[in-house]
Amino acid sequence: MSKQPLAYHDEEFLDSTDARPIRLLAEYLEPARRFRQANIQDTVVFFGSARVHSREDAQRELQELQKKKGRKAAHYASLVRRSRKAVEWSRYYEEARELASRPGKRSPAAARDAPPGPDCVPVRGYETRGLAFRRDGP
Repeated sequence: MSKQPLAYHDEEFLDSTDARPIRLLAEYLEPARRFRQANIQDTVVFFGSARVHSREDAQRELQELQKKKGRKAAHYASLVRRSRKAVEWSRYYEEARELASRPGKRSPAAARDAPPGPDCVPVRGYETRGLAFRRDGP
């Protein structure tokens, strides 16, 4: 009988559905570590979905589908319905991006009274956006 590897060295386990909570936690902890190392004190994070696309991408995919031959195929109507739904849902993607941009915008009064230098840095991951606030002191 072979020795069972430690769970955190077992790639098959780590890629499994059972280990999804561990992967999600790692996606939180690893950036938190980098923020601490960069002396970033506070963050605003917006999480997105890999299933919802930008309006531009969703509309392009629908147009490409409508140009394809094989419109009489049995599954074509289903693909078009799904693609139209993706365009509809893209509204939420666009609204989330707009909301995520708000904390970085300053009112004229806040900009006038703010110390010089960047204190708010936009950070964008894979189709996500957030802000990181850097503290200059120890």
